[in-house]
Amino acid sequence: RSLQSSWIKSFSEDVRGNVWVATAGGGIYKTSVYMKDSLPRISISKIRIKNGDLSSRFNKIIHRNDLLYLATADQGIGILDGKVLELIQLKNGLNSNAIRSIETDTEKRLWYISDQGLGYYFNEEVVNFGLKNGLASLNCYQLMIDKRGAIWVGSERGLDQIYLINKDSISVKHFGYSEGFKGVETT
Repeated sequence: RSLQSSWIKSFSEDVRGNVWVATAGGGIYKTSVYMKDSLPRISISKIRIKNGDLSSRFNKIIHRNDLLYLATADQGIGILDGKVLELIQLKNGLNSNAIRSIETDTEKRLWYISDQGLGYYFNEEVVNFGLKNGLASLNCYQLMIDKRGAIWVGSERGLDQIYLINKDSISVKHFGYSEGFKGVETT
């Protein structure tokens, strides 16, 4: 068995050592290494679900606590629990269905960025942040959460360092030309 797409967009390892692979339009795959005749072999299996379609273009995949979290280019955020897919979309409160990246924090909030800003999903609730909250741009490209809990968002205007103050309030420190960057666009 092989991947049905040659374009791998993202991959993530689970606690058992399996590697989950998200492709551009070819679906999601689980790969695992096993031994046969004293030689390592790889098993590749396409993930099939009961209640939807996994043919979307994926931008990022992460595996946490036996769940797969999927940032899709056009269907919002997917949460795959076994073979059951839950989609979080505009109709559920996301600021866009074009999700560029996702990360989880230590409190198990699922943070996301899109072409319309930053947000998180937690306890079946969506909270969004934008220009009025201090982001330098809505057009977010990069997302990272550091060991101190700061959320870093990259855009065409530089980097924003963000701390969650309370459920729907953030503090933002912007890094751009004024802070010595020679170029500011992140991609």
